[in-house]
Amino acid sequence: MYFSPVHRALAVLAACAALAFAQTRTPGEQAPAPSVIRVDVELVNLLCTVQDRSGAYVNNLSQEDFLVLEDGRRQPITHFARQTDQALTVALLFDVSWSMDTSLSAETDDARQFFRSILRPGDSAMLAGFAAYVGLWQPVTSSRQELEQALDHVPEVGKALRDKRMSVMSKTALPGGGMMIMLGGDGGSKLFDVVDMVSTQQLRQLPGRKAIIALTDGQDEGSERTLKEAVRSALAADAILFGIDPKDQAGVGMDILKELSSQTGGSAFHIDKHTTLDAALRAIEEQLRNQYAIGYAPPENSKKGTFHKVEVRVNKPGLTVRVRSGYFR
Repeated sequence: MYFSPVHRALAVLAACAALAFAQTRTPGEQAPAPSVIRVDVELVNLLCTVQDRSGAYVNNLSQEDFLVLEDGRRQPITHFARQTDQALTVALLFDVSWSMDTSLSAETDDARQFFRSILRPGDSAMLAGFAAYVGLWQPVTSSRQELEQALDHVPEVGKALRDKRMSVMSKTALPGGGMMIMLGGDGGSKLFDVVDMVSTQQLRQLPGRKAIIALTDGQDEGSERTLKEAVRSALAADAILFGIDPKDQAGVGMDILKELSSQTGGSAFHIDKHTTLDAALRAIEEQLRNQYAIGYAPPENSKKGTFHKVEVRVNKPGLTVRVRSGYFR
């Protein structure tokens, strides 16, 4: 059941029950084993950012400033916090298809600096690549050394593709015991499949904040999954997706990146003379460090097995909220 944003809390009231019995039992009577009362509570968790008209992040709002709507009906907020210190997992996806004629070396240099800047103790990251095939290059790890060593191999994929124009498959053992799998090929760009794979197999079971950053022109070719299914998988994993098109000329793929990012609460960037890759990565870092966490209990009559639209508003004029479009229950 797609309800990964929903977490269950157990309230244990044994101490109160034991205390009440201790006040009424007779001398010498043994206290029974304390009873445990479990309360099963569902919570929908939302991560959102708020910006003013100039684009600056607003980070001094209180719970009373927010309004949450599910399927058009207002919901009481039960949990509220700033989440800048909550553990973060970043999945970086490289498009190594033939259509990507940019320098992977430059991309990996910026990615290396991005990891050094954003990852703090307790955070983790992973690498994946896609073309005619989808490959997990570096599983989720908190080791900076493993991440940087995996990044060192990324340019080799692009070079092999451009030299041979054929599918490439090679494996490189990593110091931490993992395996970097380099898969690519001409004639395919399985963006939707890699988003689905990373969301379901790597991120969905992890706690904390999760972000997917896709370095791609956004053009999907050959995926078994659809755009809608990729969005659904990301939402089920509670992951925010960011798309970065590093090609000089933006194509129709930018519309796909905008759809993926807007539905999950992220942003899409096109690299040109006004926006560098480094600037886009820094903008993503800023968004991830200026988030609010909002939780509420879904309505009892909320239909299961369907998508529920979520909207978050603030009661102050001139402010814009960025949040995912909803969740599957």
